[in-house]
Amino acid sequence: MVELILNHFALIGREGEETLSVEEIEAWPPGDVAALKRLKIVKKATPAKVIVCPGCEEACLMPVHVCPAQDDRALRIFISCDKREDTGRIQIDPAELERWQIDVGRFVSLLAAALGTGHAPDEIIPQQTFYLGALTINRKRRFAIFVCNNEVLNASIESDLFHLYPHPFFLVAAGLPGPQEMKQGPAIPLLHVLLLSEKGLAVDMDELKEALSIKSNMRQDVIPVQVPVGTDWKQVFISFVNDQAVQIRIAGKTESRAFDEMGFNDARKTESQPSTLWGFFHQMAIMNGEMTFQDSVNSFKDPEKVKKWVSQIRKKLQQVFPNIPDDPFHPYKQAKGYKTRFFLNIYPSSM
Repeated sequence: MVELILNHFALIGREGEETLSVEEIEAWPPGDVAALKRLKIVKKATPAKVIVCPGCEEACLMPVHVCPAQDDRALRIFISCDKREDTGRIQIDPAELERWQIDVGRFVSLLAAALGTGHAPDEIIPQQTFYLGALTINRKRRFAIFVCNNEVLNASIESDLFHLYPHPFFLVAAGLPGPQEMKQGPAIPLLHVLLLSEKGLAVDMDELKEALSIKSNMRQDVIPVQVPVGTDWKQVFISFVNDQAVQIRIAGKTESRAFDEMGFNDARKTESQPSTLWGFFHQMAIMNGEMTFQDSVNSFKDPEKVKKWVSQIRKKLQQVFPNIPDDPFHPYKQAKGYKTRFFLNIYPSSM
């Protein structure tokens, strides 16, 4: 659910605030949609004025005409086709015009409350960048700033908009692949630290402290694996050869990758060491790529943390294998747990 929402911050500031159609909303898990509406993170937007015409197979974008109810005439909503003589007027169901949007102000207010700053957010750039307040992390007073996407962050830093905020850190909703050390301070993907449940937003403070300890000399570049065109996840075999490296086999070709070459550094350490996320990935390999909450052990038993870690691993794998489409994990409900589409195990394996 967190990722679904954060992805919609990508277009803000570039193409305006993106709206969601009924079809998009209905494709989300019903429980997630209900929670978002209950938290008022999504709200109804202005109905669509232009839609894809259902009158024929050409699927033209056409303006919608609305004639309000009057006297004994009911409400009429239609498209008037001027492109084909056999089409004419096409009646439109009002539900097809329904649109939703993320309530940015509401989302940011909940985020500030989850951080515990005790400060009502201030807009730095309307609907794009907000000051969330100050808090002490790792014995240092820091100023939290929410940014809707990486493009806005880069433009804002170049414009030196943050000179009023000493020691800022940036929580970026979309477009940032991993924690980065910027000119003004650390930038952290919100996905790394945000938890979303029916009760509201929460911030994993341990993850936040780790991300804020990022060292500028840490290796952040992922080394991608080149794969043949048409490769899918079920053709990928990943085996841990030790606690710091894996062997990857695709189409008879074998490569090795260390944890840092896959983006799994522990940012808190001066020297390159595996992160907690790498430890979770290793645990999944021990369980042959399949984990339910009943199976989860020790520090991996928290459902919200497991859900977040799987989401982060998904992002990293998509960076390591940028040419493989689709999700590297099976749908949670279908698999009744977290299950990789690729083969994941501990070396030596039977692959």
